[in-house]
Amino acid sequence: MRALITGATGYIGTALARHLCAAEWEVHALLRASSDPAPLNASVGGIICHRLADSEDGAAAALIESVQPDCVFHLASRIQSSHKATDIRPLLASNIALGVELLEGLARINADRHGAPSVLVAAGTYWAHGANGEDTPNSLYAASKRAFEAFLPFYSRHCDVPCCSLLLYDVYGPHDLRGKLIPALIDNALAPEASSLAVSPGDQLLDLVYLDDVVRGFVVAAEGLHSGNIEVGRYRLDSGERVSVKALVAAIAKIAGRAPAVEFGARPYPPNQIMVPLETGPRLPGWVPAVSLAQGLRTLLSADPKASS
Repeated sequence: MRALITGATGYIGTALARHLCAAEWEVHALLRASSDPAPLNASVGGIICHRLADSEDGAAAALIESVQPDCVFHLASRIQSSHKATDIRPLLASNIALGVELLEGLARINADRHGAPSVLVAAGTYWAHGANGEDTPNSLYAASKRAFEAFLPFYSRHCDVPCCSLLLYDVYGPHDLRGKLIPALIDNALAPEASSLAVSPGDQLLDLVYLDDVVRGFVVAAEGLHSGNIEVGRYRLDSGERVSVKALVAAIAKIAGRAPAVEFGARPYPPNQIMVPLETGPRLPGWVPAVSLAQGLRTLLSADPKASS
């Protein structure tokens, strides 16, 4: 199988590339011209990198025709919780136009392809939805990700491109350098002299999904689209375990034997804070999370302290 990954230099994209290479897929990565492929090449042996300038109209579709992938994993996005007027065009180009170009390229190769058509699995976000499934994006980023999903039914039904979007929640795991909450709490719990972490009041609910489960979800989606067992649509990739930040701190304290030093309420909630994650709509068929939150936290806390940061 041959895959093309966008966003392969990101936390999830690198893990997905590593998993596919280990499974003996031929893995290609589409990188921005400004991206440095060296860290990715060092982390994932055998990956083939293609660098494209953002201004190259049609270049992504042309790359699809050149690579002829069996599956495109579209994880690249421009993530911003707030924006300025100068951010609008780059946001829409990254979060809508690039994905549509990929779909267009797949439509072209599927028109001449014999056998199973090439498919696309895209990364979505629960930030685009309220707890009951209503369309209430909390940022222009989330709105643009939701807007891209509107193109999936057209390309699936009229251009023979099986495709779906996976709604990602709060992904965590080892070697996470993104400045996320769990690594900060674990590092604090493992450092007796650490200063207190200033956090929000801590009543918002999180849905935390372990990295390995997320990677497996993308593979399950690709295989399901190829086999016809998964239809075009939007699917949750959630753990089903909702935990407040306060409860998360308590869980880490119980496992570590020492509570992280946390000052609740030292920071206000952001204006666009989601208090309850999306909990309606279909979960990805054929996928259930294998790692519970307790298991994931134990894994990170039992590893070398540097493994969690």
